Amino acid sequence: MKKTMKKLYFLAADESGLHAAMQYASEPLAGIWRWRLLTNRPVRSVAAVPPLGDVARSDLLGALWRGAFWALALSLLLLTALWPFAHEWSPLLRVVMFYGLPLSLVFFGAWLGGLLGLMVSNPVYAQCQPYLARGQQVLVVDCRARHERLLRRQMARCGLSLLGSRQRYFGSYRYPQNPSPDRLSR
Repeated sequence: MKKTMKKLYFLAADESGLHAAMQYASEPLAGIWRWRLLTNRPVRSVAAVPPLGDVARSDLLGALWRGAFWALALSLLLLTALWPFAHEWSPLLRVVMFYGLPLSLVFFGAWLGGLLGLMVSNPVYAQCQPYLARGQQVLVVDCRARHERLLRRQMARCGLSLLGSRQRYFGSYRYPQNPSPDRLSR
């Protein structure tokens, strides 16, 4: 059985609703969920709801994996092109070419991809930018699918409105995440 997680986005239009949600996040029952706050302004937060920093808002991991994958593909292409000449090399040069070249290219690709990913906004949070530009705050909560109704009910009691949700499976960083047909995906 695959365990699924849902990432729910709640819009906090005013400070009172956000404060009530932060108080709820401090309760023991709410400790089973992962709480984060998307905001562009300084906010006093409780320890249960940390604001998302610049690194978490970037596409660091996505670009890192893509960079490592393309570097591996390039190194395999280079090894294929150099294969006919391998019998002329010394054993030490063969080891360096067949192990050192792919590893160094993969590490370089991962480093460069991560560096470039820091400069790109995470596409998961990019849909929240219009709300953040208006000065509103977005509360992001990761919960299991079976707890979604309880979380939605509690956030409605706090005065937060649901913007949308994404579903993701354990064991995957970003794929597959299926957006729901809520207001967030429009």
